[in-house]
Amino acid sequence: MTRLWVGLGALAGLLAVAIAAAAVHVLPGRVGPGGQALVQSALRIQGWHALALLFCGLWAPRDGTARDRPSERIASAFARGRNAGRGSPSGRTA
Repeated sequence: MTRLWVGLGALAGLLAVAIAAAAVHVLPGRVGPGGQALVQSALRIQGWHALALLFCGLWAPRDGTARDRPSERIASAFARGRNAGRGSPSGRTA
């Protein structure tokens, strides 16, 4: 499972960087300041989730016993797009 979390984290990071680059070049003429702020916020969150998945993949044990470890549950929550903490930034619980 370790390779899965590292792979998903790398893919999420790649997508965050690619979408951020596209947003910088495409959005300024097509979307207002509010839309640009929304995209920046979403990409920032995507980047943090990518780092969290990478961390969980590197934190997970390599001996195949990761199913019962907190790193597996946290990585699974991030992969599903849920906040692993007690609440989400929007005020709703995960």
